[in-house]
Amino acid sequence: QTILLVGDSQMAGPMGRNLEKSLESRGAKVKRVSRVGATAHWWNNTGFGKNREAFDNQKYDRVIVSMGGNDTWVAGKNPRQQEIWKNNHLKRFMQKLQTASPDVQFFGPPEAKGQAAGEKPNRDFANNIYKNTAEELGITYYDMSKVVSNNPGFEEHNWGGDGVHFSSEGGKVFSDTVLSKLGGETTPTTATKPKPGDTSSVETTIEPEPEDIPALSRRDRTLYLSRTTGIDPRMIQAIE
Repeated sequence: QTILLVGDSQMAGPMGRNLEKSLESRGAKVKRVSRVGATAHWWNNTGFGKNREAFDNQKYDRVIVSMGGNDTWVAGKNPRQQEIWKNNHLKRFMQKLQTASPDVQFFGPPEAKGQAAGEKPNRDFANNIYKNTAEELGITYYDMSKVVSNNPGFEEHNWGGDGVHFSSEGGKVFSDTVLSKLGGETTPTTATKPKPGDTSSVETTIEPEPEDIPALSRRDRTLYLSRTTGIDPRMIQAIE
């Protein structure tokens, strides 16, 4: 499976590095392109051009995106300006991603310190406009605005000093959450060692995926996701 990772500082930092390593450990061929401070406008005007090798004439099985936190400024514009920005920049950015793969999985800006208490309404605005635009284009969108509040395993020190970016530990919590939401679809292959004297080729097996994961009991779903992602079952239960 070929996967392209795209985003801003979250994808460039601990979360993106952990996600890339986890996917590669499951047998995926991964390419990561990201930039601190990236916005939809930056990707359209500069980012795609600077990363031509990742986009021009390239096709991937899946594109995974983590972005949105740098477009909070749009909340300060009037409704007409917001609509123009959405059509000229955000929608254009997402449509470009769709040319790289029909399977785009978009993770919105993760919760920042104080956001759950209503202290960062501009961040909520960015999340909502990204979510609505993705849904218009048929892109799978994950609302990550409560990724911290809903995760008892996340602790104060998991945030960086600015309360927006994550420490190494927090980045791993975020990347594990991303993997759990993807349902562990990138499963590793396991080789069966031949018995002594057996000259036949090594058999490679892939664990089958249930037809309907949500229909499984919580226990069975937790065990399946733990097997296929390598995440501790207790972490999966906390996320769910």
